[in-house]
Amino acid sequence: MGRELAARGWLPDLALVSPALRTRDTWRLVAAELPVPPRIAFKALYDASAADILSQIGQTDASSGSLLVIGHNPGLEHLARQLAGPGSDAKALKRLEEKFPTAALARVVFEGDWSVVSPARLTHCLRPKDLG
Repeated sequence: MGRELAARGWLPDLALVSPALRTRDTWRLVAAELPVPPRIAFKALYDASAADILSQIGQTDASSGSLLVIGHNPGLEHLARQLAGPGSDAKALKRLEEKFPTAALARVVFEGDWSVVSPARLTHCLRPKDLG
C-alpha cells in the first residue's frame, strides 16, 4: 500500500499510528515505500471507536495538510463509512461496503481544518486484492 501511495502522489504530512506491534510493522513497510516518510505520532488507536479516532484526528496540527491513520477495525471501517458523505465515489463506497480488510486504504477529502472533518467525500477505497 505504501508503494501505491507513492505512485499516486498521496504523500501524508503526518502519520497517526497505533503503537500495537502489527500497526508499527505496517507503518515500517509503508514508510519504506515513501520518498520522504512523514512525521509520525503514536496514538491510542487500539480498540478505538470511530468517535475516538475522529477525536485523535481533530487534534492534528493545522500545518499538516494530509494525514495517514494506521489503526484497527472495526473503528477505522466505521469511521470511513461515517465520513463518506455526499459526492463520495460510488465505486469506492461499494468496495467499502463489501469489505475493509487488513491493509485497506480509504481516501477521504474535505475542506476545512482537522477539528471539523465532516462533511467529507470518500474518493477511493483500495484493498490489497484490488491492486493485482
